[in-house]
Amino acid sequence: MAEADAGGRPDGAPPASPTANRLGRTHPPFLGMVAAAAFFLFLAWVVGGFLLTVFAGILLAVFLHGLSSFLGHWTGLGRGWSLGVVGVTLLVVVGAGGWLLGPQVAEQIDDLWRQLSVRLEWFARILESYGWGQEIRSRLASSAGELAAGLRGAFQVAAGLIGTFAVILFLGIYIAAEPGVYTGGLVRLVPRQRRTRASAILEELGETLGWWLIGRAFSMVVVGILVWLGLSLLGVKLAVTLGLLAGLLDFIPYIGPVIAAVPAIAIAFADGPQQAAYVALLYIAVQSGESYLLTPLVQRRAVSLPPALTLSAQILGGLFFGLLGVAMATPLAAAGIVLVRRLYVEDVLGDRPP
Repeated sequence: MAEADAGGRPDGAPPASPTANRLGRTHPPFLGMVAAAAFFLFLAWVVGGFLLTVFAGILLAVFLHGLSSFLGHWTGLGRGWSLGVVGVTLLVVVGAGGWLLGPQVAEQIDDLWRQLSVRLEWFARILESYGWGQEIRSRLASSAGELAAGLRGAFQVAAGLIGTFAVILFLGIYIAAEPGVYTGGLVRLVPRQRRTRASAILEELGETLGWWLIGRAFSMVVVGILVWLGLSLLGVKLAVTLGLLAGLLDFIPYIGPVIAAVPAIAIAFADGPQQAAYVALLYIAVQSGESYLLTPLVQRRAVSLPPALTLSAQILGGLFFGLLGVAMATPLAAAGIVLVRRLYVEDVLGDRPP
């Protein structure tokens, strides 16, 4: 049996290199991070829809908590009273807006549907004038049954979205009412020596998501008003509905404004290609102003998300989790940047930002 030397190695064994020693000291934390990331990715794949719903409820809770904290700071009201006042105020605002604009918006939505139907028929007549267009139309006609099945599926999806929205609403209210219960529970899952750090990271996550929501809400209001005014000045019909649609879809950066511009441009074609070009330029100008003026101002207090990262997150969210994944992709990316910077770049790599 070989004798061990003073270093504890068997006699004749080659000495361990400094690189091996260094890797042995540094790889376990790194491998642990990789294993944790793989576990959470697997968990997201299995219960991704549930996790996205919970995250949407957290976003709503951050929004309600931010408003109630602001109100309580300036009025001296307690948390419960402030949250109640905020909830009642939001209900009154939404109810008043629905009562004032509801009939007009409903009528314009009906007109919008008829206008789009007319535009589709006009497009179909253009297709018939070409040989390849006739072939395309015949294939579309042969798939009418599949389209009907798809519409039935769309109604089922809409019903599911209503149920999901109700769950998100109750989650947001419950979490906003007692945020310390949930954050304290998460912190207690961390070892004692790391709980202060965990509390600081959770606080930063809340602040980041809060500022992201402020930026989105401000951008949505500004975009909706500018589109409504611009379409009104251009004499485009259904300006109120199209402005409301543009404001709502602006919650989804980059993709939402493109989707909102399609019906407006299609309706503008009724007055000729020149009018459609003017509408397209209007949407481009509004989106450019938001991207280069509004968003940078807000992102001074939030995480700055590169466009390529935002689009990639939206594509992945849409592929794996559908419409809700697209809507939640950007705030998830913002939260992910905070976690990667704090937990990996700083805690594992030891790279402290200036």
